Amino acid sequence: MAVSGLSQPLTPFLRVGPGGLEGDESMTRKDFELIAKVIKESGITLDSDPAYIDAIADVADRFAIKLRLSNPRFDRAKFMVACGF
Repeated sequence: MAVSGLSQPLTPFLRVGPGGLEGDESMTRKDFELIAKVIKESGITLDSDPAYIDAIADVADRFAIKLRLSNPRFDRAKFMVACGF
């Protein structure tokens, strides 16, 4: 998946194998908090289009699914609240 303005696709940076996210280090609470902050700051307001809100909620939910694979102590409910849902 290429993002406008980026020369490299994002997919190589988030690889999920049978044991969870692959890489040298496990993701930590600090990483989860950063992701949630970015999602929360996506510009959702009370006046936002419901389709936009649903799309951002879907992104948060997809992150939650993958992040759970990276750390067995990951708390989906806390993550979703931190994302603003």
